[in-house]
Amino acid sequence: MSDVLAFRVGDGNGVGVWRDGSIMSSHGGAGRPASAVRAVERVLRAESNAQAAVEQARRDAEAQLELARDDALAIVNRALARVVRWQQTHTGTLAAKVEALRAQAAASAGALKPLDRAVTDAAARRVAVLLTGSGNGEPGDGSH
Repeated sequence: MSDVLAFRVGDGNGVGVWRDGSIMSSHGGAGRPASAVRAVERVLRAESNAQAAVEQARRDAEAQLELARDDALAIVNRALARVVRWQQTHTGTLAAKVEALRAQAAASAGALKPLDRAVTDAAARRVAVLLTGSGNGEPGDGSH
């Protein structure tokens, strides 16, 4: 600290100077002026100590703020990691369901192959006979 403060001490005949944390006095008298110099020196030292304490408190507050920022960032990162894990799990589940549906569709498509033309024609003739009652002793010809 390089602040310089000049002041009058005692009966005004002496001069004190505050420089670099100490008081230098040019007062020639003894007793009361010296105690005033010490009192001023104590006040100035207390002020200097208070300024140092304020600076330390500011540094401490900045450190705490930095820790709080780090904690907030860690919380956001953990939340993001959870979201990513959930999305991956959900994507895997959906992919499995889609694959199961594709397999089921493929199996159904195989079961629904078009019938052979001869089989369908024969079935159509049987239905026609049943419905019209025509034919040689077949159901629906009235012989029962």
